[in-house]
Amino acid sequence: MEKFESVTNPARVTKAKILLTKANALRMGRLFRESVGFYLKTIFINRNNSDAYFGLSLSYKNIGKYEKAITCLNKARELTPFTSEIYYQLGICYNIIARPDLAVKHLKKAVKLDKTNLNYQIQLGISHELMDEFNMAFSIYEKIIEEEPSFLLAHNYKATLFLNMGNYKQASSCFYNILKLNPEYYNAYLGIAICFDRMGEYSKALRFYKKYLKLKPKSNNIFSVHSRIEILKHRYKQNKDTWLTLI
Repeated sequence: MEKFESVTNPARVTKAKILLTKANALRMGRLFRESVGFYLKTIFINRNNSDAYFGLSLSYKNIGKYEKAITCLNKARELTPFTSEIYYQLGICYNIIARPDLAVKHLKKAVKLDKTNLNYQIQLGISHELMDEFNMAFSIYEKIIEEEPSFLLAHNYKATLFLNMGNYKQASSCFYNILKLNPEYYNAYLGIAICFDRMGEYSKALRFYKKYLKLKPKSNNIFSVHSRIEILKHRYKQNKDTWLTLI
């Protein structure tokens, strides 16, 4: 009886809505830890509030509490089993905790529920990569590119997969295709630079590293890129000096 009253009592229903609104506002403001308490208070009033469980899961995910996020997502899934975003977030969490096998299961469900969301398909490709199922990942990225050629993220993941597999020519070709679609896509310049670097074409690598930094001067990896540039400058100079002595 107490549980029934807590859900249907108008005053408590109103209070739960206010708490949920506050929790969502805190989360949207990236105050994830602060939002947790308000979500829990909402759930205490109404344990069948799927939105509260889902919002709480996102806050837990953003503070690194992935197991708790998964628990909340599974509860939200029980309450609203046809919400694609729940399965998508489960896939992300399972990938983070190194369970791509479970991620694949939930991401396939997300894709089935919403075939138009390309981010679901990208995350499914990532899951297959984590399972070393590279052919499956390639097929997903290529299918997206075929259906939505302007979706740059699919091109980027395909190129990066080639890069990680050591197929530098194929990777650089994919990165060049990205630049044809968007000359300002800075990650493509970095990808091409790395490809040339690993193929020993240091002068070309230097040029593309510099182009990357010009577009992204406040990159998170600015120090490593600058360091690599200095190493390549020294190496290129040494190679040039050696060539001159042979004349």
